[in-house]
Amino acid sequence: MDSFFSAGDPVNPFVIFGGAHLLSLAVLAALGYVTLRLGQSGGAKARHRIKRGMIAALLVTFVEGHFWYAFHGQWAVAERLPLHMCGAMVWVSIYGLWTDRPWTRPLMYYLGIAGAIQGVLQPDSPYGFPHVRFVATMISHSTVVVAGLWVILVEEYAPSLRSTLWTLALVHVYAVAVFVFNLFVGTNYLYIVEKPESASLMDIFPEWPWYLLVLEGLLLIIVVGMYLPFARLRKA
Repeated sequence: MDSFFSAGDPVNPFVIFGGAHLLSLAVLAALGYVTLRLGQSGGAKARHRIKRGMIAALLVTFVEGHFWYAFHGQWAVAERLPLHMCGAMVWVSIYGLWTDRPWTRPLMYYLGIAGAIQGVLQPDSPYGFPHVRFVATMISHSTVVVAGLWVILVEEYAPSLRSTLWTLALVHVYAVAVFVFNLFVGTNYLYIVEKPESASLMDIFPEWPWYLLVLEGLLLIIVVGMYLPFARLRKA
């Protein structure tokens, strides 16, 4: 129990692309594949139940995370509000899966997949398997990725150039709002005030504010790359 729910120094520290991480990625990829295939082959009732299952997974992992941090006296406004991109996309994904609102689909596709994949490949947790933080983080991020693929592969949504540009515009509006919040509250959500303290890909980027330009370039490359297949389909 201590190694599953405890705080402090991890008994089983996370090792990126270690055996437990790779096995977890394989299991989650298989579950995601089965989920999408069942969605494609099932009827409306089956799809409804699968979507509710994904919503439940997102809600349970979200609540568990806040409970864990509060239980161990580690919950703080500076770190635990759902203002990072993945945290925000948890709620956008829940809302999109529940309501099927069209405006949520490009966000789930572009931001959900692009943001959450980073969280699966490099979970923001020092704990490895079977700690609850590792398990919950992997489930939450992978569910956001599957939800983004769901709108494309099951609901057959095809983003347009207009919705793509709208998504990019909304990301920048959100970033400005979060930046202002950071300045007033003294936080670092979206890591737009400074680099994260934990090891990350951003360690190789230049210092603030220049790494923001690198992130901007990466965002454009990712979004353009994700849009190109649909642009080619429209020309075919």
